[in-house]
Amino acid sequence: MACSPSTEAPCAPPSTGDTTREDAISPPGMTLPNQSETPAEVPPRQASGDSEEERPCAFLGIPAELRNRIYREALVPKADTDRDTISISPGYDDTLRELPPEPPLLRTCKQIREEATSIYEQENQFFVELEDFDVRNVQRWWSTFQRPEKVSITIVPV
Repeated sequence: MACSPSTEAPCAPPSTGDTTREDAISPPGMTLPNQSETPAEVPPRQASGDSEEERPCAFLGIPAELRNRIYREALVPKADTDRDTISISPGYDDTLRELPPEPPLLRTCKQIREEATSIYEQENQFFVELEDFDVRNVQRWWSTFQRPEKVSITIVPV
């Protein structure tokens, strides 16, 4: 579910899954036309009657301080044992620029990405296993961060 502030495109309402094709395109009491007369794809009508443009995202409506606490809970491990170790081998390829893969929370919408990325990058400690002592691969991965100078990386020789 993608979210955006109420001044922009809002959250899409969740699908209830119980809308039939008849409910989706015909008012109550009417039957569907013959299959040959029906368009190939007809989007279902939303059960609440609200269009996507009318529903603001509730999460982005809560105070920023609370959103930041939620981001920290979701993105920053409490103990070193909960942290992932990134292994960068000699065959590391530039196409694999996201090691580790970015958390799904950062992919929900632009505003959440902007608010939460600095917490993820600056309040985590990343452990990197380096097989060949060639730090160029680590530098390429490290440079993908928004503010790499604020990122804490520990290199662990294998």
